[in-house]
Amino acid sequence: MIRTLSMVVCACGLSMSAAGQNALFQDWEHAVEADVIFVASPGRSDAGALESEPVLGELAAAFKLERVLDNGAEIGTRLGIKAQADHPARAGFSGRVGPGLSEDGLSLRGAFTGLTAGGELEDDQFRVSLETAFVYIDGGYGELVAGRDVGIARRFHVGAPTVFRRHRAINPALDTSGIATVLTRNDLTGPSAKVSYATPRLLGLRLGASYTPRANVSGIDRDPDRLVAGIDEPELEDALEAGFSFSRRFRASGVRVQSHGSYGRASVDSQVTGLDRGTVEVWSTGGSLAWKQIEVGADWLTTDNAGGRYRAWSTGVRIERFGFVGSALFGRSFDALTGFDGQTWQIGIAKPLFDRFTVSLGLEEQVLKTSNESNASSLGPVIEITLRL
Repeated sequence: MIRTLSMVVCACGLSMSAAGQNALFQDWEHAVEADVIFVASPGRSDAGALESEPVLGELAAAFKLERVLDNGAEIGTRLGIKAQADHPARAGFSGRVGPGLSEDGLSLRGAFTGLTAGGELEDDQFRVSLETAFVYIDGGYGELVAGRDVGIARRFHVGAPTVFRRHRAINPALDTSGIATVLTRNDLTGPSAKVSYATPRLLGLRLGASYTPRANVSGIDRDPDRLVAGIDEPELEDALEAGFSFSRRFRASGVRVQSHGSYGRASVDSQVTGLDRGTVEVWSTGGSLAWKQIEVGADWLTTDNAGGRYRAWSTGVRIERFGFVGSALFGRSFDALTGFDGQTWQIGIAKPLFDRFTVSLGLEEQVLKTSNESNASSLGPVIEITLRL
């Protein structure tokens, strides 16, 4: 993180110095944005012994500095920080699901999912993270990014639509139930320091790749850098990601088609002497069709998880009518490492009350099933309020 920050500070310092010497500082544009998200789930049922959280929240702030050069290329930097109060047992999606299946020795944590079935139950509700700190150039030859940022696979992801921004039933950033297990977004490296390249979009198609030297960096939505008693924490290094993004609107029909496909791979080290976890590989794909006021989408992901196969998929629809937006979402996950199968559904309706103020209301259920029938579920309302400053 220190190296990344130094890079950004030096780049900004050199840019500003050059701007001062050449009287070009006025050509730089900057902006600051902030999002405040409040989530409530009053009366939600507990999943067995794991209590649901009635109130969660997040504060995100972002700063951008950019300039368009004479040749049309854009250069700049991005800084972003988030503070979040998530479910204490499952902050950043990672964590123990179910009652814990092992008491002796170390349980394996999924190298991609971060899920485990043993070890101690975590208690880490409030976290702060530097999510982005990078410099970039975007021009006729494509976009090059260097610094702390998510990888190409996550940037290109397209899947099932929903009215909820952070309390999604699929790929949740905030989860009041504490037992969400459906992860279809290929986010193998999180906000680690990396180098990414994406080609210009040609006829709707764009290709990209990322390289991350060390992926064990804490982030708000992915946090593999944790030490929990009773769990073998995997260490991810030399991560490669590649993918494609397709987005095009067909004028004759008015249909917009979006799709993606991605692959990620990283070497995995274990804390257990003599245990070879080898590598982790992740494949994902998905897409959506939008026509007039209706959008439908689906996505799918599979990974060996460096210890047991994990698969997940989701599908959903979003409809806009009379100033309201409604959505319905369904997803499943199958995790051989923990022995759990997950299922979820969510319905919701949203209304932008002002230009930057949106309220979303809905109902959600998360279900965990096991072969020994020690099942758990959590059902309840979801209220999400978003304010953009």
